[in-house]
Amino acid sequence: MGSKKILIIDDERVSQLTIAARLRSDGYSVVSAGDAVMATAITKAEKPDLILLDVNLPGGDGFTVMKRIASISSIALIPIIIITAGDSPDTQKRAFESGAVAFFQKPVNFDKLTEAIQKVLGAPIPSDTASKPQ
Repeated sequence: MGSKKILIIDDERVSQLTIAARLRSDGYSVVSAGDAVMATAITKAEKPDLILLDVNLPGGDGFTVMKRIASISSIALIPIIIITAGDSPDTQKRAFESGAVAFFQKPVNFDKLTEAIQKVLGAPIPSDTASKPQ
């Protein structure tokens, strides 16, 4: 089995690239979307193992994206981690009520994010690992 695929949905290109670089270095495959409209289409096409979702997006917010994904049976069970610049306790509450498995505020603590991802997906499988006889 290959590496797990993570979809980053964030309109801030720097955030996308920073998170993607870290995830790739940890052995994950990464795809991205920059707005709510593309988010659902890319999720349907790529069927990622996990979604990292920003709340504030052009074309609709992250909660709209979550609702759209939940309404499509082939992708409804993909776990979602919210990553947002918003600091409202209501945002965090709403995220969990909408089905998020974890919630992070920007700037993201990568160690904690990695821990949450590993908890959801398990440790990544390095692409250069080969079976060694015992």
